[in-house]
Amino acid sequence: MSSLLNLVLLENYKVSSYDQSVKETNEMFYQRWGIFIVVIATLVVSTMVGVFNSLANNIYSKRKEFAVLRAMGMTPKSIRKVILSQVNLYITIGVICGIVMGLLVT
Repeated sequence: MSSLLNLVLLENYKVSSYDQSVKETNEMFYQRWGIFIVVIATLVVSTMVGVFNSLANNIYSKRKEFAVLRAMGMTPKSIRKVILSQVNLYITIGVICGIVMGLLVT
């Protein structure tokens, strides 16, 4: 009876060498690492698309304002500077919020 119980309990276990265990562990690690990289890349790309869309909509909605500024004598170069300063402001706010949130979460 005891040997039958031991046989049943040992069926679920596998004996392997240290090298084989390390190899299997490394394979699982690299598989999970690959999945992690794919998820992070997807998040980064979708975030970039969202930010670009937001900036494009912002610029598009201010076309009349830019036309008024152009009629008042601003050069296209100075209007580009206004747009780039807005973009830099968005980037700065995003980086600051990202750092603060990252520090709070970790």
